[in-house]
Amino acid sequence: MARPNSDQALRIDQDRARALFDQGMATLVDVRDSADYRQSHIPGALSVPLLELPRHLAEIPRGRPIIAY
Repeated sequence: MARPNSDQALRIDQDRARALFDQGMATLVDVRDSADYRQSHIPGALSVPLLELPRHLAEIPRGRPIIAY
């Protein structure tokens, strides 16, 4: 998997994202607000609203791709 530059994120399609997550090879991070997450989310995804992301970076597991949606 290619690594993005520090100022851009690598984009992957939904099928690839799902495959990586299902194989335990990626962490899903739902960056929508908490109300939207409570209403509906992908089981197993972490909830870190985009505006709160900088304060919670240390809580996101390292060592595998992070897929934000």
